[in-house]
Amino acid sequence: MSNYHTFKNLDLKNNYSYYVKVQAKDAMHHASQNVSSPPVGIDTSPPIAVKCQIFDNLHIQPFFMKKQNKSLGIQNAVMKGKVSLKKNGIYRLRMDILQKLQFNTLKFRIGNEVMVLSVYQNEDLTSSVEHQFLPIYEGDIDFEIMISSIEELLEEKIQIRVQQCKSFATNTSPLMIRQLNPGLLSVCSFLSDPESGIAKVLVGAGTTRGGYQVRPLRPFSKFNHGLIKTDIPHGSRIYLTAVATNNAGQRSIFTQEVTIDHTPPMISNVNVKIHNADNFRKSMEKNFSSIGNTTELSMTTPLGETHLRVGWRASEEESKLLRCYCSVDPWQASSVRNWQYSVNDTYCEISNISFDHGTKVFVSIKCINAIQLAGEETVGPFTIYHMSPKAKRASISFYPDNRYTVLETQPKVQVQSNLTHVDFTWDGFEDAAGNLSYETRLLKGDTIIAPWRSVGFRNSAQRKTPGTQKGDTILLEVRAINNGGYKSQVINTSIVLDNRPPALTGLPASYHASKGSYNIKWPNVFSPSLYGSTIYLISAGSSVGSSDILSPVSTMAEEINLEWTHDTTQHEIFVNILAFAANGEFSRYNTKFFVK
Repeated sequence: MSNYHTFKNLDLKNNYSYYVKVQAKDAMHHASQNVSSPPVGIDTSPPIAVKCQIFDNLHIQPFFMKKQNKSLGIQNAVMKGKVSLKKNGIYRLRMDILQKLQFNTLKFRIGNEVMVLSVYQNEDLTSSVEHQFLPIYEGDIDFEIMISSIEELLEEKIQIRVQQCKSFATNTSPLMIRQLNPGLLSVCSFLSDPESGIAKVLVGAGTTRGGYQVRPLRPFSKFNHGLIKTDIPHGSRIYLTAVATNNAGQRSIFTQEVTIDHTPPMISNVNVKIHNADNFRKSMEKNFSSIGNTTELSMTTPLGETHLRVGWRASEEESKLLRCYCSVDPWQASSVRNWQYSVNDTYCEISNISFDHGTKVFVSIKCINAIQLAGEETVGPFTIYHMSPKAKRASISFYPDNRYTVLETQPKVQVQSNLTHVDFTWDGFEDAAGNLSYETRLLKGDTIIAPWRSVGFRNSAQRKTPGTQKGDTILLEVRAINNGGYKSQVINTSIVLDNRPPALTGLPASYHASKGSYNIKWPNVFSPSLYGSTIYLISAGSSVGSSDILSPVSTMAEEINLEWTHDTTQHEIFVNILAFAANGEFSRYNTKFFVK
């Protein structure tokens, strides 16, 4: 007559539903109708951890923002909207606020559940929020986002998206952990049990595996989201334990660890690479590695002909890198930079730089980790180039290599007696960017006898003159090159190489005496110089080689007067004339005159 019965040794299958039928009989064996029990689902598997792989945007009914009056200088606003949800689905809230918020948390209410979410303060002075959750409601659900700010909140600067998981997979741990700041962790659990559903989830945290020194094992909110505060040192590990139980009593235990991060990413091995198509349509590439050295770059023209490429290494051992930025600025230290997103965590491209030619700029790299700590490195200065050096005031001077230097003469052309090389200097090239290097070459007529060769930053050089003969005219060309690869106009000048001395004609000198004064003339003794005036060095004596009558005198004239009172025994004047050409070579003429 018992109304209780236990079925044993049944081969029940997971995820199947079973029910029991009961029939009663009286003493006369009259049977009642069958009575069936509600079905009982069989769940032999514990809860599993899930992770969403693909999210799709959901339609949000138009939301509006209700502002409250400022209190103590704080503007409070409530964003209200409605979205259609399915129970036990995975959803993601994403919110971008295109202005800076002064508070790092906001409140998110969905249905009757309120959660405190962390606000990321981005380096571009915007704010963002991202949160995944498992709803316990189904249907069209109202939601609210409550924001506080010191600045005026503008509805057009707030973007809200709710996304639904389209595809998910099992995961080794259900916990999504984010370190919001050095002492605060955000933890969400994502568990699924399609057979009987999740009954409860307990989450604890400790400084040892399986320990609960930081947080005892206890439930979060209904949405399985919570914050864990900690004050453990940088680099320490926190071990989290999640215990999930389904409605069939099956239990799963998950563990996960996270390393606490108090420091920003480290940036090193910065490499700047420039690719520029210059005015000569010649491809140029320059590479610069290391940090902090003064370096010159060929940067961009206003037409964007040059691209700056920056590579680096970012180290972040405790948390992960979120994003990196790069910037080019004329200031080494600046609180406001024109940051742009990098291509990835190790590479960035910058183009269309519009700084003036000669501007010194600095390249900055910034990387942000998962807890919004930013590491920054600045290299440079680099010099912007998009113009050629100016040659308007530039000039060249030779250092003639002659046996003798003839100072009094002004040659018609530069002339030198050494036929093997030329020495020269130049000055007057101008470039706002500074640091010019130079190239020189030599031509004889239309033939290049010494091709373009760099002399570095020096403004003087010596070049050999192969294959030259006396009387050849050599054309010297010089151009300046800045460190951007831009070349100036070519300046030039010429010099004659000739080692021939003044030629003797064979005609004699003459003299005329008048009352103790003697006039000596030699206008046709030497052939006229081809390159300038001839300088004469004349002396006279009472014997060969002596100068007791006239000490050596330098003159450009072809006559000279001398005063001499001779005794009755002296009847000869010995004259010595040296003729110096502009090339420093000379010829000698000796003669004697008889006097009465």
